[in-house]
Amino acid sequence: RGRDDHPSVAGALRPSVGAAGDQRSHAQDWFERETVDTRLAYIIGQPGSGKSTLMATLTAHLRRTSCPDPPHDLLWRDGQLVGTEIGRRREAFSGTDALAMNIQPRVVAWLAAHPYRNVIAEGDRLGNLKFFQAVQDEGVQVHLIYLDTPDIFAAGRRAQRRSNQNETWLRGRITKIKNLVSQWPSVGHRYITLNGMLSPDELVKELTTHPVIGELL
Repeated sequence: RGRDDHPSVAGALRPSVGAAGDQRSHAQDWFERETVDTRLAYIIGQPGSGKSTLMATLTAHLRRTSCPDPPHDLLWRDGQLVGTEIGRRREAFSGTDALAMNIQPRVVAWLAAHPYRNVIAEGDRLGNLKFFQAVQDEGVQVHLIYLDTPDIFAAGRRAQRRSNQNETWLRGRITKIKNLVSQWPSVGHRYITLNGMLSPDELVKELTTHPVIGELL
């Protein structure tokens, strides 16, 4: 089967347009009938820490249905909608890094208006204190998952994938993540650190009891 032909998805995700021109999918209508808290699990780490690889491993067993504005994938397990991932899965610059530079306000508004229970994301585009504070102000529970990866180990991974990212840009991203990690405890208390040198499968095992990720596994 392809990513969009799950029996519970086919024909159910064509957007319907109301009198006010408001587009929403039938899947969203179904999911929003439940009174739920919105929880965002966001994987952070420096370039080469394994964020995209971990996300791909975490969701490999789930069916995906792509939705627009902002781009996100509905995640299905055994015919049940279990959550959504912000961004797009692809070989390079995956997750939120696949989104437009000016996407942040739209994602904040979307999260505030669409109370999916489990939302997951990774990438530099939205991985900043301003975004996390904004969605917390909208009542979203933010859970940060930090892949703590030694610089030399992350550099080796970047070399393996033949990354040609500018050194100045890389240093900026590494500093940004370290600042976020140091600042976050004073802003939000839902935060865990994982050893970024572990394999993706080992990291998944570490997350089986995570309040958000655990419901997707």
